[in-house]
Amino acid sequence: MKKIAFILASCLMLSLTLGWAPATDHVDLLGTQDAELTVTDREVFENVLGKLWWCSSSPAGDVVLTEEVQVRLIQILLNDGSIPAVKAMTRQMGSSFSVSDGDMARLFDSLTGGPMPAEEVITGEGYLTHAGGQYTGPYATGDMAIYYPEADITGVTVAGDTMTLQGFMHISYSIDYAESFYKFEALLQKNANSVFNGYSVASLSVRELDRSVRDITASSVLAPQSGNTYVPGNAFDQNFATAWVEGESGTGVGSSITFSFDGPETVYGVSVLPGYWKNQDTYQQNGRPTDFIISFSDGSFTAMYLIGSEPEYGTAEESYEYVLFDRPVETDSVTLTITGAVAGTRFEDTCITEIQILK
Repeated sequence: MKKIAFILASCLMLSLTLGWAPATDHVDLLGTQDAELTVTDREVFENVLGKLWWCSSSPAGDVVLTEEVQVRLIQILLNDGSIPAVKAMTRQMGSSFSVSDGDMARLFDSLTGGPMPAEEVITGEGYLTHAGGQYTGPYATGDMAIYYPEADITGVTVAGDTMTLQGFMHISYSIDYAESFYKFEALLQKNANSVFNGYSVASLSVRELDRSVRDITASSVLAPQSGNTYVPGNAFDQNFATAWVEGESGTGVGSSITFSFDGPETVYGVSVLPGYWKNQDTYQQNGRPTDFIISFSDGSFTAMYLIGSEPEYGTAEESYEYVLFDRPVETDSVTLTITGAVAGTRFEDTCITEIQILK
């Protein structure tokens, strides 16, 4: 199960006609099962690809499957036991685990279809040791116990012995909040020996989101104050020191912000950084939304509920909340209408620092 615990999205598109139809060989996987990629397959591939991205230490670009990157990933998978076939290979010994040389070799073959690196490469980072035909390591409580790399698959194309997966990557902080999103495309190759549901990773490419919009408008805007402006574009400038602030009386329930495109775009979801994250004072003193209606150019809409609408002040990077739609939507625009908000300690104005359109 995905850790999308930070959003309770409605499972119901309140309009059944979304203007979307699957392209040839392209399968929508959100909220559905497909014969070519079962839910179990999807969970395994998302697990491996998300953690592989994490191990590459590069937010965007082509992931280079070096031996060091492979070793880091295998260490994590052995440590967390999140894939049943990998967990079955490990022998638990109190606060540590071990895996045989043969099973270790199969793990590396499973990952890329290549040979196992030399012993000194596997033990080079000091996490695993080798003796008596076994690799042994301690169960860790470091970064991977705090940060969860997430891959969300939104489509698959199968061609012969290869499978191409598309979707989004992000980092989850605990189970409440997420970081900025990236798009990914992975090429998998059939491998009869692979414990990763019969496939190895041939390539993984991660890119920045498509941020193209024609314009951004809002139903209302707070007037400039003390040299600060609160225009709708502030919610799309990747600057945590600015925010769109609605200009209605009270908490601004009913206010909206609209992102318009040059033509129809396929949109998979929305990510929101609620509140005014310029500093701790602006965050606590100003209001923030608690839920939205998200609507599209064809008249369809869905709901988004933020369970972290009153979090402790931490860092902006860790505090995005998001929803992936049950189905991708073909639309000329996306509108977020505030349907619930909480006032700040000083001001009622509702603020949104950033919005990401997942397309």
